[in-house]
This record gives sequence, C-alpha cells and structure tokens, in this order.
Amino acid sequence: MLTAKFDPTTFFVHVEHIALCVPVVEIFSVLKRAIKLPPQWAALVTRNVGDHVFVSAGGNVESQGAESVLFVRCTPLDLPFDIKGLRSRDGYTCDATARTSVVIHCERSEFESFKHAVLGSHRVVHIPRLTAFLQPTVQDALTNYCSAHDAEALTRSDGHEAETALAQALSAIGFESGLSLQGPLSIRFHSTAWGEVHAARERASTRRAQDEAHRGVEESQQNARIAHVEKLQSLLDRLREMQNEHPASSMPELIKTFSERQRGELYATLFAEAAATTLTKWIVVIAGDEVLYFHPSDLSSPSRRLRMNLPVGALRSVQLGDDGSFWIGAATGVCRLPQDRAEPDIVLTVPGAKAVRGGFNSVAASGDQVWAAHSELGIIRWNMDAPRGPIRLFEQETQSAKATRDIRQFDGQLSCGIDREIISWPADAHLDTPPQTHSGSESAITAVCPTDFGVIAGNADGDVLHWQRVADSSTDPKLIHRGMKRAVESVWMITTHGVPRLVFTDTSARVHVRIWGDNFSSQYEAGGQTLRRVEVADDLLIATNELRDRLICWTTGRPDKPPVTIPISRLTGHAIQDVCLVPERLSAVVHA
Repeated sequence: MLTAKFDPTTFFVHVEHIALCVPVVEIFSVLKRAIKLPPQWAALVTRNVGDHVFVSAGGNVESQGAESVLFVRCTPLDLPFDIKGLRSRDGYTCDATARTSVVIHCERSEFESFKHAVLGSHRVVHIPRLTAFLQPTVQDALTNYCSAHDAEALTRSDGHEAETALAQALSAIGFESGLSLQGPLSIRFHSTAWGEVHAARERASTRRAQDEAHRGVEESQQNARIAHVEKLQSLLDRLREMQNEHPASSMPELIKTFSERQRGELYATLFAEAAATTLTKWIVVIAGDEVLYFHPSDLSSPSRRLRMNLPVGALRSVQLGDDGSFWIGAATGVCRLPQDRAEPDIVLTVPGAKAVRGGFNSVAASGDQVWAAHSELGIIRWNMDAPRGPIRLFEQETQSAKATRDIRQFDGQLSCGIDREIISWPADAHLDTPPQTHSGSESAITAVCPTDFGVIAGNADGDVLHWQRVADSSTDPKLIHRGMKRAVESVWMITTHGVPRLVFTDTSARVHVRIWGDNFSSQYEAGGQTLRRVEVADDLLIATNELRDRLICWTTGRPDKPPVTIPISRLTGHAIQDVCLVPERLSAVVHA
C-alpha cells in the first residue's frame, strides 16, 4: 500500500482527545515508514519481538517491527465533575462540583498502566471517557466526606479538607492507571434544602428581635411567679376552701373573687401543678404515606409505623372519631383506620373526581354519616350503610369557592369555612342551603372551632373572631385577636379544672393561650421557630413548625418548660401533613 489508511495528525489537533491506539497497518505505508510526534504527544510502540518501545514527546515513531502504536497526550488535562444527590451527616441533600487537573506520566511503565486500566479494549480515550473512569472514585470520596459533615459546614467551608480527601483517593487510582494530579484541585458544595432551612432561621431570627420586648415581660412575670411559691400555695388553699364551701359555683366564678394579680398567679399555678384530667396515649402524625404513632414517654422514635397504600391518593389529614378510630383525609376520598388495625376497614371515594392538587383537609363522622371538606371538591357526605355514592352538599356555596376547609362537629351541629364565611347546619338534616351563615371576616377563614360559647374562627389576616351563637346567622363577629397578616391555622377551646382557655396559632413564633372570660394570657415559644398549627390536650401542646419538618412539644400549663422536638422529616424523609392526639380514655377502643 503506497499511502496510509489513517493520518493520526488529524487526531492530535482536537483538545479533547487524550489517547489513540491503532495498528501500524493503518498509519504506515510503503511511502510512509515514520511519524514525527508533536511536542505534546508521546507514544508506546508494541513490537512483534522484544520490549515495547517508548517514544518521547516530539520524537519519531518507526514502523519497523511494530504491531500497534499508542499515542498519548502528555499535557495537563482539566477534568470537571458534577456530583448530585450526596447526603450530609444531618440528613440534607447536597450537590458538589469539583475540578482537577491530571497528567499521564511520560514513561513506558506508566503508559502500559494507562493502556491496561483506562484504554482497555477501546481505541480512543477523550476527556469525557477519562472523567467517567474517575467518576466512581470521586463519587465515593465525596459521599464519605459528606456523610461525616453537617450541611452547614459543607456549604460554608473553603473546601481544603474535602480537596485533601479527594486528592488521596485520586492518587491511589492514579498510581494504578499512570495518572497523577497536576496543579490545584477545587471543590464546592451546595445544598438547596439547607439553604431553605437557613433562610427560615434568618426569618425566625428577625421575628425574635421584633418580639424581644414582649418576651422580656413574659419572663419577668414567670420569674415573679416562681419567686412567690409560698404565697401561691396559700392562695390555692384558700381557693380549695372556697370550692368546698360553694360546690355549685364554677371555678372561673370563684377565681374572679380574687384580685387581678392573684387571679393571674392562680391560673398559672392551677395549670402547672394540677393533675391532668385526660392523659394523652398517642401522638399520631401523617407524613408522606405513613401513619406514625409516638408515645409521650418516648418521643425519640415512633412506637408504631403504618404505611398506607390507598386508592384515594396522597394522605392529607387525620382526625380522631368519637369511636376511637382515625378518619384520614386523602386526595380523592377518606378512610377509617381503627387503632388496633394496620389497614383501613372503610374507604370512601368520590367516583370520577378530577385530578386535584390538595386533599380532604378535615373529616367529621356521626353514626353512619361521614362529612369531609375539600377546597376543590367542596363538602362531601357519605352514608356508610347506603349503597349509593357520596352526595355533594351546598354546591351553590362551594363550587366557585377558593377555600373550603375545617369541617367540625359540635353538639349536633356541623360547621365549615367557605372563603370568608362559616356555614352551620344540623348533622341530622338533609338540606340544599345551609340554614346558618356566619360572615363578617375580612379575609378567608382558615380555622373553625364551634364551642359552648359560639363559633370561634381564625382567618388569613391572623384575626381571631367570635360569633356568639352557632345556631343563628350573624354578620357582626367580635374581634378577639387582631392579626399581623399571618394566617391563623389552628383554634382550640380547652377546659382544665373548669377553666376554659382559647388556644391558637397565627404563624408567629408562639402558641397563644387566653383565659376565656378573663384578661389573662400566656404564650408557648420554641426558640424563635415559626409555628403553623397546634394540637391541644389537657397534658400536651404539640405544634408544627413553619417548614413542617418537626413537632414542638410542651407540657400544658408549663410555657416556661423547654420544649421537646420530634424531627419528623429526619425520621421519615417527608414533611408533616397533619397531627392528632389520642386520649387514654379512647385508646382501648376495639372495632369489631
């Protein structure tokens, strides 16, 4: 053959090309018996007989006695690495970008190692192939490094320690493949999840500064109460004597006979020291597709975990029914989960429901009737004993509404928020139009609490409103609390030792507690964390933080006691959807 099949000089000019192995018959011919190498390229010649021949950069490659030639670039090679999905020691997902420069040693033995380890059966090596060869080593080194460090330390470090660890790993594989590091190595870590947490903490810090004066007043009041223990004990003894002398009088009526200062001290002492009338058996949490049971005596991990695979879609809410079973709201239906079972015994669906973004945010049940609220599907009623499907209630009121939420049952009446109004109707009635409408809110209703004192509700502006009667329509609610344009997501009324207290959250750094009918209040705080929702029992307050990644737990009546935190997202990998508390008196209910 007079001319060669392939001219390697065309290969040398591309900057991404690193190595080429070709048989001599493709590059030499009768007229061409030698190749002059460029200054950046060296070669390893495989011979028919004898040792391989190394040709230095810029030298001549002779065809005599040769079988094949490995051409190798000898200049430094810049390699980029982009590693996704690393996990820090504290459970945050991180990404890493790394850049390094390597060089292939210009020696015969190193070329042979490179040919065996990197080239293998391939003909060509370029930058992407060499990067892929080193990728597992980089991945393993950075995975190990991330797992030993918290996300904050990773994202804020200068990378020197990580670069040292990666250099050691690359040196080991380089020794086996003829490669060595050349020049500086750089690594940077980024965590979107940690960034969101950090931003939330910064917002909480700002809110803490705004609330500093208020907390100072609270702390001084609490310190004053602690300093007067003996005086408080005498007041308690006097109150108990009055209770024995006037058994027909309520506790609030008796306490109001004391001075204003004494009343405040009595309230604080009663709630802190008196035994709870109802003990909480379980804290039940919906997170992802799981139902988690926590015992109040051990909040480090759930005592029981149930995974729900329901035909009605993602889990959204959970409430405790009067019979002790849980009613779980999902995307397009609800189900009943008895406490002693691992799967629902009843699943109620909305046939033909369109694709929805949310789910049933609240459920109420009485006898064979079940009601549920959904901002997209409206108010649905099922009859568990009837063969026909669900009934959509009050379609005229809900079909154009942006928010339908928080259906509640109290004293034979049902109440539910629809945009800026609350409707109420008898549970045993089948009506086309709700007989009672409570209006007057300046923004959407976000939480509903029917009580003996009327309907209490919170709205998106953070206002807490009071309509005095459940069974009558009203357009003029009393303003209980003026909000700060942050939604009220929970409202409860709880009675302890005959004293009713209003408990609510307004997406601030505290849970608010007010004595109903008196001008005394207290707050439960969690170190500046913003609190969204709260669940209340006589012995516990359980709040969900702004990121919905943890629960904050207090003993009722002890706002001064440091709270306990349950890191739900770290335990499950999912955000909190809803929480409910199971009292001891209902925990033993067993379904047939």
